[in-house]
Amino acid sequence: MEKELFELMTKMYSEMHEMKQELKQDILDAKQELKQDIVRLENKMDDKLSALFDAREVGLNKEAEISSGLQRVETKVDKLELKVLRNNLNLPSTKEQ
Repeated sequence: MEKELFELMTKMYSEMHEMKQELKQDILDAKQELKQDIVRLENKMDDKLSALFDAREVGLNKEAEISSGLQRVETKVDKLELKVLRNNLNLPSTKEQ
């Protein structure tokens, strides 16, 4: 009976040891997979952030162009306004009698 009990315990220990080794390997595999997933996500995020910064830069450049164009238009309108005022001052006044 002792021999059978010893064999059973030895078998249980061996199986538990195997299960422990398999579990350790599964954990190591899961860690490696997780690391790879994190690296993939970081790469995707880097690409997306770069695209966002590029789009922002394009937007800022476009805003600067529009602002510059608006400034030129405002200057031209101011000059035309002055011409109109001068012309109005130079017109003879017509009074109806």
